Amino acid sequence: MANPKAPEIEQKQANRLCQMSPADRLTFIAKGLPVILACAQGFWRAE
Repeated sequence: MANPKAPEIEQKQANRLCQMSPADRLTFIAKGLPVILACAQGFWRAE
C-alpha cells in the first residue's frame, strides 16, 4: 500500500510573500479574497 504524499509547500512563493512590505502583502492577499469567497459560495450552493 502506497503512502499518500504530503502536500508540497511552495517555499519560493512563501519567501516572496515574506519579503513584501506589509502593505504590499496585504494588497496581495486582499486580491485573492474574492476567489476564496466565490469558492465558498459555490460550496454553499452545492449543499
